[in-house]
Amino acid sequence: MHIIDCHTHAFPDAIAARAVAGLAQKSKPYIPHTDGTAADLAQTAARNGVDTCLICNIATKPAQVHSILRWSAEVRRQYGDRLIPLASFYPKSETWESDLQLCLDSDLPGLKFHPMYQDFNIDDDIMWEIYRRIAASGKFVIFHNGYDVGFPMDYDNASPQRLAKVLDKVPDLTVIASHVGGWHDWDNVEQYLAGCDVYIECSFINEVPLDILYKIFASHDPDKFLFGSDTPWLEQGKLIAYINGLDIEDSFRQKLFYQNAAQLLRLSNINGA
Repeated sequence: MHIIDCHTHAFPDAIAARAVAGLAQKSKPYIPHTDGTAADLAQTAARNGVDTCLICNIATKPAQVHSILRWSAEVRRQYGDRLIPLASFYPKSETWESDLQLCLDSDLPGLKFHPMYQDFNIDDDIMWEIYRRIAASGKFVIFHNGYDVGFPMDYDNASPQRLAKVLDKVPDLTVIASHVGGWHDWDNVEQYLAGCDVYIECSFINEVPLDILYKIFASHDPDKFLFGSDTPWLEQGKLIAYINGLDIEDSFRQKLFYQNAAQLLRLSNINGA
């Protein structure tokens, strides 16, 4: 069985240890399971039978846009389709237009946004033109959705309700909603996102109450689920085992683990598949 992990994190070697240590202080009780480098992510993925990982970069200040793109290009050259980084830029920057254009001109397939770390609401007025330009480019966006353990007071930035407004206002935008649509807000995922034209990425699926999870499964397009682990904060192997233990059809499991993401990423020949 092939597996694509649509939500992982890694950092340049020079800052990986410092970045992971800093994030770990905000992410308790979750502890990192890799050292934060691309090499360790690739080794972890291979050990767990994961063919491809999307690296969800987050620009937490405008100056990081160029360095993220340079590092991402190096990762693609070294790892090919094993590790596929995503672009990111800071939406409130005075240079957002040129920064966005750099991201759109890159060969990276999508952009990652984290409303808490980047200080915006998903449905802020400043975002509409950004979303329209991304949609026109054919790239996708992946959001952090729901609560964040590091920002316990800022949940509303990334709520399912706000995301539903985005889906309604920019219907051509391809959107991935992380953490089963909204970490620890899964009642509202069922109410506002299930059945919408949005990919639901399944990191932290092990924390979703099973009655709600099966309702989301039943009411959402089976072609719109993606496997994700949020590595290094959760272990790929444990989440794979958890999903393999769920009461779902094998055909749906294959879509979730691989087929949907392969189509989204236009990958057709992973390890000869």
